[in-house]
Amino acid sequence: MDILVTNNPRAMEQLNAKFSVEYIDAPLLSVLVRVRDFVHKGHTLLSHPLSGSVKPNETLYKSVLVSGKSGELDLQSVLIIGECILKAQSFESREIADEYRDDMQVVDLSLIESSV
Repeated sequence: MDILVTNNPRAMEQLNAKFSVEYIDAPLLSVLVRVRDFVHKGHTLLSHPLSGSVKPNETLYKSVLVSGKSGELDLQSVLIIGECILKAQSFESREIADEYRDDMQVVDLSLIESSV
């Protein structure tokens, strides 16, 4: 079963029957770092970590799908996740009002659902 790494509670609830979910109660960058850990262990990216046109500083939530089975190191996945982490680090964090959390969860869920 493929693995969904997410900090989005809505994605965790709605996709836990389709995927093995690793829920991280942490900021977006922590999700990307955890995905990088999976990739370094031989898992392959199945969705792009920065899909959609939502910049890392414009949302609190991120869901990324990786292969359930590990194999040889996939250099393309290593390059992509590394670039995504650098990109996320390059954005200044900003305060996002709590009233937008639900909307951000819906957008993230929609993006991950459209990629599978």
